[in-house]
Amino acid sequence: SEFENIIQASCDVVMTSQKTIPVLNTLTYGGKQKMIQPFMLNVTPLMKDGKCIGVVGHGKKLEIYSMYHSENNIQPDSLTFGKPTDLFTDREFDIVFFALQSLSAKDIARKLSITYRTVQSRLHIIYQKIGINSLSQLKEYCRGKGYDNYAPTRFINTNPYIPLV
Repeated sequence: SEFENIIQASCDVVMTSQKTIPVLNTLTYGGKQKMIQPFMLNVTPLMKDGKCIGVVGHGKKLEIYSMYHSENNIQPDSLTFGKPTDLFTDREFDIVFFALQSLSAKDIARKLSITYRTVQSRLHIIYQKIGINSLSQLKEYCRGKGYDNYAPTRFINTNPYIPLV
């Protein structure tokens, strides 16, 4: 595959460090109608007798272009990198981005290498800033503002396989 070296390098990092790394992987499919589907993966060392003998990955499809768009007959805009508003700090927008992908606060904490309580605290601040009380309201608010078509700038990379460490 054309990305074999990139993938192998990430596997080597996991095997050497013996630590799980998060990866944003974007696949293109669909023949003439090129569709882009991002996945969040955790690449984990496979251990036997205290030695790393390989890696295993577990992923979740990110729903940047969600069922909301098709159910409401709305054509999603293209994914834009950056922060759509100055209302949120960079870290808050990172949390919003992952919350829109339906990641739990614990999963968001792991992805961002922060504590679960920090995520909960930041979500509370985000809710206060926009006058809401729940994740479902956050999703509705972000869809209404078009924020669901944005991704944090730190995800910009020309490679379709991005280690997030």
